[in-house]
Amino acid sequence: YDLYRLNLRTKKEKRLTRSARTQQPDVSAEYGKIVCVVQEDGTCNLAVFDLQNNTLKKITHYHQGEQIYTPRWMSEGRIVFTFTEGNSSRNIACIDSSGSGFFYLIRNSHDTRDAFPSANGKQLYFSSDSSGIFNVYCRNIQTGNTKQLTRVIGGAFMPAWGKDDRLVFTLFTADGYKIAYQDSVSEITVQERKYESPFVEIRNWRN
Repeated sequence: YDLYRLNLRTKKEKRLTRSARTQQPDVSAEYGKIVCVVQEDGTCNLAVFDLQNNTLKKITHYHQGEQIYTPRWMSEGRIVFTFTEGNSSRNIACIDSSGSGFFYLIRNSHDTRDAFPSANGKQLYFSSDSSGIFNVYCRNIQTGNTKQLTRVIGGAFMPAWGKDDRLVFTLFTADGYKIAYQDSVSEITVQERKYESPFVEIRNWRN
């Protein structure tokens, strides 16, 4: 896998790296750089490609099977990403683009993934299975206040917040994955988070 740049007008591709095993790129027009995941010997690391100098530099140096997913640029040159090490579940971490200042934004026993920062850098959208089913949540980065935004049966992943104020996400259904969106977004209450299994009614009917 390598990084490529596609000219949307001419449809021409330009190869940026060669045999670099780069995946999951995210471009920052502000910094003129691409953050991506580099895989080697079963371990993932973060790397930054400088579009001006055409150079790729690793900013992490893990070597014990650590896994990194979906890195995204945040404000002030920081990068947010999904991270797992050892036998831990997926958590959300943050690091400076220089490779310093690593810390966890969200770390718990649940599977937390697919972080997507808001344009103003104040909110973080992500997917978590804390309710038993993957749903989309929004976290105030400064206060830590977290709200559940979706209530689906199959699973909601990879959220993104569009310029048209729509919440877009990947929805898992009986027919596979679909792209879904919500025009109106409000917090799911504690009562609404409860799932009632249809098998309860079936058991009651049979008895």
